Amino acid sequence: MTFAQMAEMLKSLDAKMKSNQDELDSARKEWKDAIDAAKQKRKDKEAAGPQKMEGPEDLLAKARAQLGGLDDLAKKTVGVKGTFNVAE
Repeated sequence: MTFAQMAEMLKSLDAKMKSNQDELDSARKEWKDAIDAAKQKRKDKEAAGPQKMEGPEDLLAKARAQLGGLDDLAKKTVGVKGTFNVAE
């Protein structure tokens, strides 16, 4: 390997290392920005204070509202007629 080839290879490696370092720096900045944004969201939420807790009645009312008339439909369509006998 000649001196010129070696110098060219070192130049190429330096360029690749700089490119990799730039990508790493960019990723670190993006990561830190995401952490800062999450910290700010948490700080804002904590500053707003605790939210009203929902009781069981509230949760049941929401479930009934989302299910609509499903309960009535199930009562109309599900039924039992006759008996079950294993011997038959």
